[in-house]
Amino acid sequence: MMYKPKMKRTNIYLTKLQHKTVTKEAKKRGITVAELIRRLIDLGLGEYHADMGKEKSPTRILEG
Repeated sequence: MMYKPKMKRTNIYLTKLQHKTVTKEAKKRGITVAELIRRLIDLGLGEYHADMGKEKSPTRILEG
C-alpha cells in the first residue's frame, strides 16, 4: 500500500488560461490537476523547503 500524506482541502481561483494550462499539463503527465498544483507550489516554495532542510530539485518535484 502506498503512503499518502494527510491533505487539507482548500479552494483556489484560477484564470481561464491558468485552468486550461494546468488541466492540459496534468492530463499530459497522467496526474490530477490537484497533484500538479501541489507540485508547482512545492517548486515555488523551493527556497523555503531548502531552508528547512527539505530540498528537492525542480525536476524531481514535477516528476513526483
